[in-house]
Amino acid sequence: MAKKKVFISYDYDHDKHYKNLLLAWDKNSEFDFSFYDTSVDVSVDSTDAAAIRRVISARINNSTYLII
Repeated sequence: MAKKKVFISYDYDHDKHYKNLLLAWDKNSEFDFSFYDTSVDVSVDSTDAAAIRRVISARINNSTYLII
């Protein structure tokens, strides 16, 4: 059975603790869990909103689930 891919969207300034928990789960051999951080390569403050949408949309479409 193929592993499920979950795209997690979060506010780094307010939720970075939860990202760190996911990283800790990834390091724990007791969990069948892997975490791959694919932060957008374009600054969120960028004026190129279309580039940001393209990158994020492709990653969401490649996922099984979306959590916001």
